[in-house]
Amino acid sequence: MKSVALPSRRLRHCWRFLSVLVLPLLALFDPPQTLGFNQYVVECLLPRGGRIGTQVEATFIGNYLENPREVVSNRGGIRALSFQTPEPHSERFMVPGPRPEALRATLEIAPDCPPGAHLLFLRTECFLSDPVLFFVGDMPVVKETETRTGENDTPQKAQAIPLNSTVHGQILEGGREVDRDCFTVEVRKGDRLSVDLEAVRLGTLHYKGENDCQLRVFGPDGHLLASSDDTALYVQDPFLSLEAPKDGRYVIEVSQHRGALFTQLAHYLLHVGSFPRPKAVYPLGGRPGELLPVQLLEDGKGTLPLKLRLPAEATPPSPITVFEYFPEDTRGRCPSALPMRISAHPNQLENEPNDTWQTAQAFEFPAALNGVIGSEGDVDVWRFHATKGEAIDIRVFARTLGTPLDPKIWIRPARAEAEEEKPLAAADDALLPERGIFSHTIPPKGLLDPAMTFMPKETGEYVLGIEDTRGLSGATFVYRIEVQPHRESVCLYPSRNKRPATYDWTTREAVLQIPRGGRWTTNISLGEGLGTQFGAETFRIEAVGLPPGVTMEAPLLHPAQGAKEVPVQFVAAPGAQPGVSFIQLVAHPVQAQHPVDSSCQRGFVFSNRRGGLGWLPVWIEDFPLAVVEASPFVLDLEQPKIGLTRAGELDLHVRIQRQPGWNAPLELKLDYLPTGVEQGPPVEVPAGQTEATIALRAAADAPLHPWKVCVIGTTLDGHSLYGTGCRLVSSALVNLPVTEPFVTLDFQRSSVRRGDSGEITAHLKHLKPFSGKARASLIGLPAGVQLLEPFPEISQTDTSCTFRIQATPEALLGQYKQIQAEIAVHEGGQWIRQQTGSGILRVDPARASASPQ
Repeated sequence: MKSVALPSRRLRHCWRFLSVLVLPLLALFDPPQTLGFNQYVVECLLPRGGRIGTQVEATFIGNYLENPREVVSNRGGIRALSFQTPEPHSERFMVPGPRPEALRATLEIAPDCPPGAHLLFLRTECFLSDPVLFFVGDMPVVKETETRTGENDTPQKAQAIPLNSTVHGQILEGGREVDRDCFTVEVRKGDRLSVDLEAVRLGTLHYKGENDCQLRVFGPDGHLLASSDDTALYVQDPFLSLEAPKDGRYVIEVSQHRGALFTQLAHYLLHVGSFPRPKAVYPLGGRPGELLPVQLLEDGKGTLPLKLRLPAEATPPSPITVFEYFPEDTRGRCPSALPMRISAHPNQLENEPNDTWQTAQAFEFPAALNGVIGSEGDVDVWRFHATKGEAIDIRVFARTLGTPLDPKIWIRPARAEAEEEKPLAAADDALLPERGIFSHTIPPKGLLDPAMTFMPKETGEYVLGIEDTRGLSGATFVYRIEVQPHRESVCLYPSRNKRPATYDWTTREAVLQIPRGGRWTTNISLGEGLGTQFGAETFRIEAVGLPPGVTMEAPLLHPAQGAKEVPVQFVAAPGAQPGVSFIQLVAHPVQAQHPVDSSCQRGFVFSNRRGGLGWLPVWIEDFPLAVVEASPFVLDLEQPKIGLTRAGELDLHVRIQRQPGWNAPLELKLDYLPTGVEQGPPVEVPAGQTEATIALRAAADAPLHPWKVCVIGTTLDGHSLYGTGCRLVSSALVNLPVTEPFVTLDFQRSSVRRGDSGEITAHLKHLKPFSGKARASLIGLPAGVQLLEPFPEISQTDTSCTFRIQATPEALLGQYKQIQAEIAVHEGGQWIRQQTGSGILRVDPARASASPQ
């Protein structure tokens, strides 16, 4: 399930300029960590793919690769049979890790391994890597033999490859020379020749250039037969399919798009064969388990009709859920998938003519409306009945599923005069939440597909129209519109702290690696789906699929109180077995009387450009969770005996239990803070120290609510900001209520002359009781004015207090409006400090001396 973002051409040219001139200069003067680039345990994997039922000798390039334990695919079917000891790696990444390494592994691809893209996760003794993409196919893999530019750059030097094979190739860095890779195959007249190139889709995490390739195919006579660059289906990755006009030797040329930035890491997979390679499928979806008649459009052999058995999916799909269909016939299986939708909506296919309200095709929702904007000026119109006040969700799937249609939709009453009126509702491009995308902010091509919730103001007949925004059309301008009664929907996803120049979630924010006998906590946000508003609803979070020995704890989510994220804590028992599981988080409404659809997602943004700009977003609808070996330390956060008052400060006390022999320094902070609560900079605990204090401060308007917080401990032997290469440990969650202050002060206007003493008086308002006496002092006094001892003490029965002040002869003259009191209350065995009041003090000139007699 993936989607690719394609920025504007102007943006691409600007980024190329910056990439070439600016970023390399920055790298010379600034260490990588200060540039804000993320770091990864695994930066790259070579080769980029393998054949089903074979073993592949692979190399993981990255950092912190010691003591590897396993490789796990999110789709299953791939495992590591053995590892070799990591060795230093000489490849120079633009943003290098502290110690680049190469880990060699033997990967076994099972005979029943699903084809297509896999997310591979490497688990070491201590860490779980972010994933790398690895592609699995049916055909044997042939390695490009070129070792330097020019060895296979012309048809005369083309490398011979067998038909129905996959080439693992590379665009070499050739300085002023442009590398072109040529391959030759023997094809018989009338046979299909299909060529499919995966380059951008490989999503290499290399920070070093663009991999925007193009294809050309030459016939036996040397004439150009076909070419392909960008495609609606795969964006920057090309493909083509043709029927061979004669027997002979055909040449396939792979080259970089003009102006693209390439390096030694510009790898690609080139699939060449007689397999079907259509541009689109019609219709774009069906119901679970259905035997669906489909048409494969614009294959080299023309339109291919066949029947497709859809898998029986038991759960309702989220808006990002797609089924990957690999077309096949007797000549082979397409190496790249056509995305389709599987949902309970019954299909309805268009019947032309249907371009006016009189010829509109009637349907009853829920329904999936399928059609093609096939001719110039084509508009498809559908008719439906709606009831006043009953909302309807409408989502279009076109660009999302790789067709070239840029759709817009509108709704009008089903009557003649309405055709001249403004539509009751219209939608063109969509926002990320409307398309069900929450786990990253890189805009994918699917945002060109509109989505809306229509609320009828009258009961009656309506028409829904769809057309191309640009007025374009064609045989592959296929669409699917899913229409259903409105359903509330929410999505759980990792929260993200915005950091400059970081285009992916960091290890600290989103990677779930739980030490045996320990805890890890990550922040999870709740997003509103199409037409959904939280209101006063409260949500409970459940984890599904946790491995044995792992439990989860999460506070209730209260969106109406400003809490759209909560800390979710995972605990691994000492006996929990190390390994990787894929879990789902589900949000259950506590009060709702109507159903709420809940999904979760984790987004990964792969880099394919200089500087690490995310170019390929990929989603999975679950969370990888790893149990790793025990950490050398445990954190114990002391439960505060009193709450944090508004406009107040509170110290949290932390104890560090160190394993014998481990005395390294570490860093402490709270990754989750309640709304309106702040902390100081991270606390660095020196080597050997076993106690620390973290100060929190609440704003004067912080919501009054019982929150839960924990402290996060990070070792300093990796990237402590991002968490890569660090041992990550969480304390247990403790209660932290934000409460009203004990007392507030209402200051009276005061003045003092230079060289004199004076008083500032304040009336007290007690908001909650405290024992003993509170200490009071002033802050915000102007230069030259000081508070005199003894400072006042406040008891529960006092109604006012007076502060004595002294002004020096040089005190600054003027009126000062930010005089505040700081109240220190000793309650529950600890001090809590609060600030209150906003007084005015005027500093006047000294009295004039008496005139001599």
